[in-house]
Amino acid sequence: MTTPVLTFARIRPALAREIEEHNQLNRCVARQPNQPVLHVATKPGEPVVIEADGSTSSADLRSFELDGVFDESSATPLVFESVAMPLVQSVLDGVNATILCYGMTGSGKTHTMLGEAGERCQGVVGLAASQLLKAAHESNARIEIEVGFVQLYGTATTDLLVDDAHAVHLRIARRHDEVLVEGQSRRPLTTEDDIDALIAEGCARRKVASQRLNSASSRSHAVLTFFVSVESSRDDDNDDSNSDDGTVALRCAKLVCVDLAGSERVKESGVSGTALKEAQAINLSLFHLIRVVQCLNERQGTHAQGVQAMLRVPYADSPLTMLLSDALGGNSKTALIATLSPSQEHASQTLGTCRFAEACRCVRNGSARVTTRRILRQRPWQGVDASAEAAKRKLANVRAQGDAARQLPWAGVQAGDASCCPGGRSNIGSISCLLYGDTATAPRGVAIALHGNPSDAEAMSWLAPALVHAGYVVVCPDMPGFGQTPALPSGRIGTRSEQACDPGGPADIVEGLLAALSARSGTLVGYDWGAGTALAMAASSKHKHLVESIVCMHPAFAKERVADELKTIRASVLIMWAEDNSFHSWPKFKPLAAKLKQRLGKGYTEYRTRRETDAEWSRSARSRVIIKFLTGVDPLPAAQQVVARPVHAALSADGTEIKSSHGVVFRSEVTDDMLHGIDQEAAACRALVEAEQANELGELLRDLAHAGGSARAAAMGRFARALPSLDDSSITPARLEALGLWSAEARSAAERLQAHVAGTPRYFVGRQLLIPGGINAIGELRSVDEPGDCAVVFVVHSGQEINLDVSWRELLLLNQRHALPTTANSAGASVLRLEDGMWADFSSPLLRAELARVALALEPVFAHDIARALDVGDEEELDCARGRAVCAMRSRLDVTSFARDGGTDRGRDRHRYAKDDVARMAAYGEGHCRTCSSCFAPFLWSFANLLAIDPHYCTDTGASHQWLQYETRPSMTAFVCDIYRDELTYQRTGQRGCLLCEPVTIAYAAPVTDSAGGNSHLFPQDVPLKLGGRRVESAPLCPTDVAMP
Repeated sequence: MTTPVLTFARIRPALAREIEEHNQLNRCVARQPNQPVLHVATKPGEPVVIEADGSTSSADLRSFELDGVFDESSATPLVFESVAMPLVQSVLDGVNATILCYGMTGSGKTHTMLGEAGERCQGVVGLAASQLLKAAHESNARIEIEVGFVQLYGTATTDLLVDDAHAVHLRIARRHDEVLVEGQSRRPLTTEDDIDALIAEGCARRKVASQRLNSASSRSHAVLTFFVSVESSRDDDNDDSNSDDGTVALRCAKLVCVDLAGSERVKESGVSGTALKEAQAINLSLFHLIRVVQCLNERQGTHAQGVQAMLRVPYADSPLTMLLSDALGGNSKTALIATLSPSQEHASQTLGTCRFAEACRCVRNGSARVTTRRILRQRPWQGVDASAEAAKRKLANVRAQGDAARQLPWAGVQAGDASCCPGGRSNIGSISCLLYGDTATAPRGVAIALHGNPSDAEAMSWLAPALVHAGYVVVCPDMPGFGQTPALPSGRIGTRSEQACDPGGPADIVEGLLAALSARSGTLVGYDWGAGTALAMAASSKHKHLVESIVCMHPAFAKERVADELKTIRASVLIMWAEDNSFHSWPKFKPLAAKLKQRLGKGYTEYRTRRETDAEWSRSARSRVIIKFLTGVDPLPAAQQVVARPVHAALSADGTEIKSSHGVVFRSEVTDDMLHGIDQEAAACRALVEAEQANELGELLRDLAHAGGSARAAAMGRFARALPSLDDSSITPARLEALGLWSAEARSAAERLQAHVAGTPRYFVGRQLLIPGGINAIGELRSVDEPGDCAVVFVVHSGQEINLDVSWRELLLLNQRHALPTTANSAGASVLRLEDGMWADFSSPLLRAELARVALALEPVFAHDIARALDVGDEEELDCARGRAVCAMRSRLDVTSFARDGGTDRGRDRHRYAKDDVARMAAYGEGHCRTCSSCFAPFLWSFANLLAIDPHYCTDTGASHQWLQYETRPSMTAFVCDIYRDELTYQRTGQRGCLLCEPVTIAYAAPVTDSAGGNSHLFPQDVPLKLGGRRVESAPLCPTDVAMP
């Protein structure tokens, strides 16, 4: 025979905050006279009329039939008499019972269940204790009563009757068809004073917080359990109540009293920080409770229809539902008290509570049964164990914890360990690999460990436990002809670093592995040949977009295929070397390491030891260094530096909400946020975004550039110094997203663009090229003879179509992308040297702010325009999208020309004087064509890799005008970007941008007005000009740049 869950509603009196003007309360609940029916008006305004028969014509009313409804006039003893008294008697008869209080925060649950502090036995718990004690006093049978009191805070269950210093997380488990809290302490109950003291002690340890809806809001579910043992006169299995084995036959039952934490809407409670996380945990646990009730009702519905399939009830999804599995759907007698606010402002919460109560009323528990068993009498509670043995156990635990802190988290873990490093041998395409970790849950993506020569994947598997612990999926491939991967038909692949990027070589294999794992890029860890391959990939125009960071142990990198190609690496690099290794010479590699260090700055890390036998070169030492390099946190617990104090919500003595910053932190409480600290760069970027959205950033940058020592400029300077350093080597899609300047959509589009142009040629049949030799013409490339220094270009000159032989070297000087002259400041930061003595210092706070602002302006262009062009595969639209990106960059620079009225006049604004500083010029400056072009050049060059464009700094043969030019890859269509002439057009027409992305076929076809006011033919001179006394260099060709039949 099943028993129903009984449900009751209790309406509390209105609170002061719910009473509006003129002491008026807008009420939303009403009780049907003489019936256990509750009505809830869902909307304010006109009242809902209920007819005599209980019906209504309004759609704004919900009615619920329960087992009882108590209004504000009903005292707790009346509630107890109707709800709990029958359950207490059931417990004395040997049947388990449960009482739950459910409702929104501040609705009176704790008041109903536990009463108010200082009042004697006024809550349901206190009244139940009085009834149990009265029965024990009046009964002829021996009755023992013990009490346990625990709380469920988040996912942790702790004992409220144990001092915080000795509290441990308890486990909820099912034993002998009954749910138990293992390790829960119990105290004997002999007087009413005992229950009052016990409740006071437990409530003092219970998690509470003050918030907008409740000044003492419970942040945990409290569960107080009465364990009642009644000595039986007979045992079902044995007529003797006592036996010779020291046991006694007892009729055992428990009364579980549950004060649930209140559900809350964050917008109403106004919580934040720790309280917000607590609210989320509470709401999640209540959500699981609601799901359990729904599943029970669904299962009962299928039984009613004769369906035999058993639906799973998700008790195990939450500690709360696990603890209540006897009360809901089990063999317990259960009653629910739904506590309600009468205020209209909480109508939606009240409606949700009533719906839950109505659902619980449909739940049918199993038939109640009397539990009689033979057990040893439990020893009475004796407090904390203070014996010498307990002290020894505690000391041993402390030592064990200290030893653990001095061990790496993956110490003793072997590759393939099912729990810590799962995986093993697997084939990815034709490549045999050792694959470890879960590709679906690895937060840091893919790490590919490349073996040396001669060797195989097994030689790199020792790193797998560390990398998997750090959050990577680890792939250790056997290269063709090594290990278990068969050789290619042509034999083994080349093992020299300059062969790494050959077609079908190691770089292509790594690219295929990443593609098979659905990863756009990954981390490369290599030894010897594998390390050389990693460096070669990071320097290759075809493969560099695949590389996030590199770990190189004894890299076999003999030479650069292209001069200074290591200076093009953008990925962060860790070089590891044992100097006594006889096969790898550090002095030979040192010049290459210097190039990496010069290029990457803080992105370059070097780890060297004298001998391979040193402890610093052990596998554990190297794995620790590698994980610290990749994650930024030392994985050794004892060495971890907590850089940020934990901040928790707390209450002051007068009840004021405060934030408590803890100066003492226990190791067990250390979180990743405390180890990483506040990301100052990301925080500064967030502030910059907010200023831009408020249209205040331009004025702030102007203040920083020209306001001297004003307080506003000083404040802006402090803010800007926290911004990240951005230049062509550090600007990557992933970094811009991490800084909060870009969305995930913009990052995805940029990475797709990089993959789209990777390895595409710059010189191919049909490409339009500028022809050197002073003929000022544009032609189409037909063929190239590099050894013979000859190229054939089809050109229409003086009305004739001819195939023109030109010098290949001279053709490259005019058409190959430019590298601007760079020096270093005293701190080692890059400084661009530009025209008329101008310079761009990338360590300048002002330039950092302007580069971040430009990156922010590019975000929508990538997220929408470039992404859309890539989706449809339209190269012309892709070129136009990058033209819009150049215009977006220009829109963030407040620089104008000396010309006035469209070039008819000239003048100077002394407030715009920039002192040759590009950053100040960009913030609020003016100049002629040279300074305008030099001002925009650092921004165009910094974002050139991201935009997949090849920039040029141009001047005409008469040196009367300067402008910029760029080609878009992969089409290699050339555009003129003339800041000065575009500004003149803006002064005349009010329109800006048409001359920032003008095709060269148009720009170089007719004479234009130069900065001196005269007319000249716009066409760049054959040889790159000098900037700041230094020659602008043409970038060296990459191996994939020329693709001729």
